[in-house]
Amino acid sequence: MILGSGASPGDPLAWQTRLKRWLKAWMSEAGQARPVVGFCYGHQLLAHLDGAEVVYLWSQEGQREKASGLRRVTLHDETLGLSGPFDLIVSHREGFSEPPAGWRSIAHETHINGARAVEAMRHERSPWWGFQAHPEAVEAFLHNNDVPCALPQPYDGHRVVRAFLSLLF
Repeated sequence: MILGSGASPGDPLAWQTRLKRWLKAWMSEAGQARPVVGFCYGHQLLAHLDGAEVVYLWSQEGQREKASGLRRVTLHDETLGLSGPFDLIVSHREGFSEPPAGWRSIAHETHINGARAVEAMRHERSPWWGFQAHPEAVEAFLHNNDVPCALPQPYDGHRVVRAFLSLLF
């Protein structure tokens, strides 16, 4: 499980360079049959590693806008045994418009500035998924990231996390 981060997949940070190297090797070798899921930064990182361009999709007129709040995500395909729709917490500036080769978009949204974002994707051959939202969010996440809403109870994102973890245990 690759969680969110304040970093961008394109940042030349030492820890990120090591993570990318390790993850790419792991995914190309023994990891192909092991489940992987990325949330927000993790979603973007998986796409970036396979060639997607991660950009400031929510920007308008040179401003780096932040998508933040609760967003309904509807899956086009059942995934992880779930069909949705899901009300998920979002807090991000970057995203990507097209899934990389070998991946398929399973949910997308068109934003007010016309950008199409891949909200969720799955790999075509391996048990790997990505979600732009934060299914792992808790109240502290909302507070720390100034997300202007309350965490719904029950929170749909936790169903997504449990569904993924059920593949591991």
